[in-house]
Amino acid sequence: PRYGGLLSSPLSSDGKKKKELVCISSHVHKNTKTTSYQKRDDNTSINHGDGGSSNGGAVDNSLFISHQTRRVKKKDMKIISKAYRVSSRSANSRAYIGCYIAACISQANNDNDENEGISPLTFAQQKDMACERGKIDNQQKCMASSPSLPLPITCHGATIIFSGLTKSMLRASQCASAMINSSDSFNSENKLRMCLDALDKDIEEAGGITPGGVKRTSAAYRLSVARGMIYKFFLHVNGRSDDKDYGEDKMDETGKIVRKMLSSGYDCTFTRKSPIQSIRSFACNDSTYPVSFPIPKTDSRLLSSGEAKYTLDYDLPTNGLHGALIIATSAAVIFRSIDVEAALRISGIVDVITAEDIPARNSILPYKPDCDEKDEMLFLKPGDLVPCIGACLGLVVGRSRKNVQDVARSIRVKYEACEDSTRGIFSLEDAIRAKSVFTSLEPKIRGDVETGLLKSPMRLNGKVFTGGQKHFYLENQNTIAYLEEGGRLTIRSATQSITTTQSVISSVLGIPSHKIDVIMKRTGGAFGGKITRSFHCAAAAAVAACKTKCSIHVSIPQDIDLIMTGGREPLIVEYDVGFEETGRLRALSLVLHMDSGCTIDESESDLGVALMHSDHSYFISDFRAEGVLYKTNLPSNTSCRAPGSVQVCHAVDTILFRVARACRLTMQKCQEINFYRKGQITLTGDILQDGTLQRVWDSTIASAGIAKKREQVMIFNSKHRWRKRGVSQCTLHI
Repeated sequence: PRYGGLLSSPLSSDGKKKKELVCISSHVHKNTKTTSYQKRDDNTSINHGDGGSSNGGAVDNSLFISHQTRRVKKKDMKIISKAYRVSSRSANSRAYIGCYIAACISQANNDNDENEGISPLTFAQQKDMACERGKIDNQQKCMASSPSLPLPITCHGATIIFSGLTKSMLRASQCASAMINSSDSFNSENKLRMCLDALDKDIEEAGGITPGGVKRTSAAYRLSVARGMIYKFFLHVNGRSDDKDYGEDKMDETGKIVRKMLSSGYDCTFTRKSPIQSIRSFACNDSTYPVSFPIPKTDSRLLSSGEAKYTLDYDLPTNGLHGALIIATSAAVIFRSIDVEAALRISGIVDVITAEDIPARNSILPYKPDCDEKDEMLFLKPGDLVPCIGACLGLVVGRSRKNVQDVARSIRVKYEACEDSTRGIFSLEDAIRAKSVFTSLEPKIRGDVETGLLKSPMRLNGKVFTGGQKHFYLENQNTIAYLEEGGRLTIRSATQSITTTQSVISSVLGIPSHKIDVIMKRTGGAFGGKITRSFHCAAAAAVAACKTKCSIHVSIPQDIDLIMTGGREPLIVEYDVGFEETGRLRALSLVLHMDSGCTIDESESDLGVALMHSDHSYFISDFRAEGVLYKTNLPSNTSCRAPGSVQVCHAVDTILFRVARACRLTMQKCQEINFYRKGQITLTGDILQDGTLQRVWDSTIASAGIAKKREQVMIFNSKHRWRKRGVSQCTLHI
């Protein structure tokens, strides 16, 4: 198909142009499609719908598509335009695979069109056609008695384009030819197999599949995604083959969109909801003011109107400069040098700050008096071992933010390989095997675990892994350092730790804390990621401001921040649990292995929190939990919302789920049997005076309508082969 131009009409045997039915489809707005059918001869222009061209020139919108079909008698066939777009993204990949399929297909017409004088096909003709297409054989022909046999669907023209699959844009011409030339109908599985085989040949001729965004995305996986897109198109065509309207999803007069559920094959109706204003009424009690009163947040109007100012919104003085951090791109290697001279030759670059420019202590952890200076340095020095990818090497200072960030990404850095005996540790499992331990904490013990396990009628053991989690705040890590008179500094930083930021800068610069003012109006999101991880940005800006005698704004782009900053600590829990057939836990032994990254940072306290919450919401008479903190060559992990408790609660609930499965009980039943009750003592020695857990649990289940949701889930899952739903509830000890 050509895009946006006139279609040339074929000549008949006598040299005259014949009238031909042409279908033109366009996608202009979301959920909108314009389609026009008309006969034309000679140089009659074609109506393209809204925004189209009538003179054969270029169409304003590049999404206009025109298709020329083979000659088809209108009395026998319907002409249907199919334009199908789909894209897929792997959870472990940043690369998209896009697929665009445009096809002109036709189906035998069983409608009685009085205006055209078209007579409908008889049922006998339908059976004959189905037999010719291989749908039923001669023996079945006489047994067929239902008039709902699928009518054959034929393709007359197709274009298939893939992006992100091969080195360049792939036009799958062989796959399109198989879709057109095959005598099989779109109802046939044989046609689908032929198209998939042809797609493999197209990919092979294009040089094969290129690697995904990350190494874990294999070529086999990406091929399966591409083949799945062709399969989806076949579902798309067959799912609509019995509809009278072959356009895009239509909206009726009530505002409902009727479309085909491809997972089930059933017709479903989706209601498009208009924006609503929600109002909830509460009973206010004057005696408890302000409790129970709907008091607006102080900054709510500023935040909702966009008038609230964050650190990035403040302007630099006239002579202000921008800074961008230089980070290491290799780990477990020796850092040798930065090509500073090449960077300074670039227009707009003022200076490159390195470890040699730090006036005092090269560390961002001065609040830990017993830690070594190399525990976490501000900038690595030549000859230092690079602890992880993302370690800070220096700061590029210039007049433009974009300029300094581009230079920081492209600056030349020299590394040297370590000795063979020194190997990087890049996973928690490797750290456990190598016994790369930072520290271990005192275990939490209740009762006699060994005896309890031996006396338990049933027993399980195994491992539970909880992965990390990035903070992903909306405002990036950034700091503005203003140089004031008398050697004073004003630091405007997006940080959760104002006092500690002041101490870090004082230690790095070697000046008293009273000469440093730290201002933080709004963090712009943090979730723990700006407790200590903001220190690099703040300290680097302060050092650069003192050296250049100018105000400095250091901003870390989101992608660089995701590399530099760790996240929630991954946790591996080894367990040994003893329990009864009723699901009640008798004894539980836990060993918590936590990945701290390349430094301890906040992970030691997070592991302590995990040990305190390791009993979750369940009373276990014989219990023991141990914790070990490991060192790896990964960016330093740190606190994330509900640090430590989320990981261990997930692990304990997973253990309880496995117990429930072994006892053939529901998870909810196992949870309720083991809940803490009134009068029981927690791991921290607290006596539960009220025991409200069960009451709140029951109230939540009732108010959320869990029982009804379970019924709906069962009905949905019974009707859908590929899509499944589930519902569950859990507690969280934070």
